[in-house]
Amino acid sequence: MPTLTPSSLTPAPAPPVTHFETFVRSLFNPSVGVAPIMHPDDEADFLDLLVAHGIAPIVLQKIQSEGRPVSESFKTRIIRIARDEMVFHEETNRQILPVLTALGSAGIRSLLLKGGALATHLYPEPGTRPRADTDIFVDSADLPQAAELLIEHKFRPTPEAGVEKTQACEYRKSGRFGISHIIDLHESISNSRHQWTRTMTFTTLWQDSLSIKTLPESTRVPSCSHALLHACFHRGQHYSHLGDRLIWLHDISLLVESLDRELLNQSLQLAKNLNIGAIVANSILVARHWFNTDLHEETLKELRSTEFDESLTLLERDLDLGIANRAMLNLRHIPGFTDKVRYVLRRLFPQPDYMLMIYASSNRFMLPLFYIRRIITAARIGLIKFQDDRSESS
Repeated sequence: MPTLTPSSLTPAPAPPVTHFETFVRSLFNPSVGVAPIMHPDDEADFLDLLVAHGIAPIVLQKIQSEGRPVSESFKTRIIRIARDEMVFHEETNRQILPVLTALGSAGIRSLLLKGGALATHLYPEPGTRPRADTDIFVDSADLPQAAELLIEHKFRPTPEAGVEKTQACEYRKSGRFGISHIIDLHESISNSRHQWTRTMTFTTLWQDSLSIKTLPESTRVPSCSHALLHACFHRGQHYSHLGDRLIWLHDISLLVESLDRELLNQSLQLAKNLNIGAIVANSILVARHWFNTDLHEETLKELRSTEFDESLTLLERDLDLGIANRAMLNLRHIPGFTDKVRYVLRRLFPQPDYMLMIYASSNRFMLPLFYIRRIITAARIGLIKFQDDRSESS
């Protein structure tokens, strides 16, 4: 994949192009040419990458629609992967739709976010957009009742979000075929404290949201404009530990193409107003590299000339620096000294259950050592960030 530098909105000089990159890009961009037929020894690695990037079902569709030459063994295995994704989608619907209906019956409006939302209207079949969980956003006033309803439907809370929140927002339920169904219950669009998060309230998103025939009337999805900005910011939030997942870039490509030129320009202006214009521009350009996103020449020129802003610091591939950059970005956007201190303390001393989970232990007597280790790690990351800032300024 092209490497990215925080100082530029366009991909840095790319490393030697891999067979995998040529193969994927050639499916979406005729000018790349037809990729060489993969060697049988490479098939397992290719399939692992397609699954890791979440694009196996859409690659299968492209192979079938264009008659691309692949071995029978590769085709058989990727078809099996796509069918498994379809089963997962159908089983997830069986568990999630009753929850959404129950929320509506209780007078609670809800918004589906991210992959679960995009699958309902951007993809030809929802099962072709893989996802591991379902993100449900409710108004903060409705959060306690919504949480109770999830528990009534046998979803159990986990301490997964224990760093950011005093109340866990992830809920799990075991289903058929060994599937673990996960709901992330949101009271904000993301855990970031950035201006973007504070501005994109439930009410703001609901006003421009879309109704979907397959969902209850009380459940909607964000507009494509808001979903585009969310997808780009979400990419940055996970970049340091996951890099670029191609399914996220594919989402961005589809969202861009779903907007006419006027709406896209309005979205880009909104991103600039919210101080995330740089990461949105970068995300669209990288998505275009992979998926040949259709863009007007003037829009392309505007994207390439977007000025640097703080959001681009999220695109840091070093894990420690990525953690530090996210923390510093949050601190800059938290108003008031007291709230900043509270944020730091929650990061350093999350809930005990969360600490036991991340250190894979059930021994509560080990908690003091785990907290000491966390403080030492935070100090080490802070030192790395300080040295990196000094080297950039010198």
